[in-house]
Amino acid sequence: MALAAAASMIWGMTSASAHPHVWITVETTVLVEAGAFAGLRYVWVFDKQYKDQLLTEFDTDKDGVLSEGELKAWFELSIKTLRDQKLFTSAKVGKQKLTFDGPSDPRFEARGDGLALHFTALFAKPPLPPALLGGGELQIDIYDPTFFSGFAYAPDLPIMVEAVPQMRCEAVVALNPGGEQQKVINAFMKVFGRIDAKVPPAKTLTVKCPTGQLGQL
Repeated sequence: MALAAAASMIWGMTSASAHPHVWITVETTVLVEAGAFAGLRYVWVFDKQYKDQLLTEFDTDKDGVLSEGELKAWFELSIKTLRDQKLFTSAKVGKQKLTFDGPSDPRFEARGDGLALHFTALFAKPPLPPALLGGGELQIDIYDPTFFSGFAYAPDLPIMVEAVPQMRCEAVVALNPGGEQQKVINAFMKVFGRIDAKVPPAKTLTVKCPTGQLGQL
């Protein structure tokens, strides 16, 4: 479980056998503040199968139910893993790579039979000068370099951009053979010669605001 325990047996698997065992549906809101891309607000949704897997590691009293305290232990370890893995997110504007503070405001909730992890990923301060972003594209790659977790964007929920009403930013998710995730896949294949077909294709979230909007607010 890439978001369970970094020291568990799951992290001990070899790269050659790695392929997604945990599937995470990602809901993403891009934050725009003061004319600059400010960060991301995430909801990562885990299904019932993942929650059932957590019983093996976190059901310490073996009663077949994850108590509030047991879920809290999972949550705290998940946040540590997020920090250690740099939020499983690569971001850049043009050629300039962005780093994150956080995760901030983390919380979890039951969603149906599964779990949803909420957190905000703000770009590290000081923020990029707004003029640099005018008409620029923000590119986001979400992936697990160990291939243990697979990420997918929510199919029935568009990527949201939270900005002032007059801004009409566009967000698109598309295949990206030149993205950071594809670079990791290519490096894996160079060493091992192949990769499990279950690994999701490399997709990039691209957000663009029309020239002249960013940097003038």
